[in-house]
Parts: sequence; C-alpha cells; structure tokens
Amino acid sequence: MRLDGARLDQILRILILPLAAPALSTATLFALLLACDEFFYALLFTAEQRSKTVTIAIADIAAGRSRTTG
Repeated sequence: MRLDGARLDQILRILILPLAAPALSTATLFALLLACDEFFYALLFTAEQRSKTVTIAIADIAAGRSRTTG
C-alpha cells in the first residue's frame, strides 16, 4: 500500500519514523543503561591492574589514577 503521490523517502519521514520513534528511543535508553551497568560492574569488581578491562583502564588514565604494578 502506498500513500497517494508520496515517494519512499517521504513515506519513511512522514509516516514510519514518527511511529517508530518511541521504540527507537526505548531501545537506545536500554542500550545506554546496559552499557553503564557493565562499566560500573567492571569498575567495582576488578581490583588488580592486569584484570581491568580496556574501558576501565582508559577511565583510570583519564581520571589520573593510572598506576603500574609489577
């Protein structure tokens, strides 16, 4: 089914994107929350320098907490 006189890009912009906006924003919010949770779990549960993930090591360096252990 096509809208009268509308091209595909107009159908996407006028009809489909407004209907999909709540679902896209919800998925984005869930992805952000899961990423933050994963970061904080890694931050809390890694004690040794060699067991830290890359994101935690980068955050430590950015915060000026870089330390080297032998």
